[in-house]
Amino acid sequence: MVKQTLLEICCPSAQSVLLAAAAKVARIELCEDLSCGGVTPSEALLRLALAQDFKTHVLVRPRGGDFMFTEAEIQAHETSIHSVLRMGAHGVVVGAANQDNTLDLAAMRRFKKAAGTSTIYCHRVFDAVPDKKQALQELIDMGYHGVLTSGGEGKAIEFTDSLKALVEVAPADFCILIGGGVRAENIAALQNLTKGKAFHSAVGDENDTFAYQNALEALKGNLL
Repeated sequence: MVKQTLLEICCPSAQSVLLAAAAKVARIELCEDLSCGGVTPSEALLRLALAQDFKTHVLVRPRGGDFMFTEAEIQAHETSIHSVLRMGAHGVVVGAANQDNTLDLAAMRRFKKAAGTSTIYCHRVFDAVPDKKQALQELIDMGYHGVLTSGGEGKAIEFTDSLKALVEVAPADFCILIGGGVRAENIAALQNLTKGKAFHSAVGDENDTFAYQNALEALKGNLL
């Protein structure tokens, strides 16, 4: 349950992990290689993240590209889920789709079983699903704890009606984590228009430390 406004930061590198820690963010989503949308991070990067004073959710995705996975790739998900949770990750973020963009429920159930009672979210594979309210109910029925979504295939600010509808129908213990172009300049509007309580942002180039830190502080400062 999201009792107060949550800001989660996407961290794809050691530098971003350390900058997020310095900014005292509450939670990160850890991954690597954002050029393909993110893949499962290395053990070394996960160890660094777990040494910081925030919660770490880990993206589990064996490769870039589409989300239609082979049996071998589904097994790779299961192995990675077991591994990152055993290391101490606070949650995992997963997703699988069929050719028609509906959720691959068989794969998603296997991911949930691998996670056991640990926190598990669906990632933005959800954004291409044709019937989002149905998919939301499927996730709830499988025991998922949240979904990262922009409400459609694009930026969150373009799908505020869709996001608001999801926020309204989701039970109190299921997190609608709003992501996709979330920045300091639009986060207040997103809160007002969607009534959302949880937001996800990839703030920019971690190689520009000053700009990155300023972006994080501005995001935090503009949360209502």
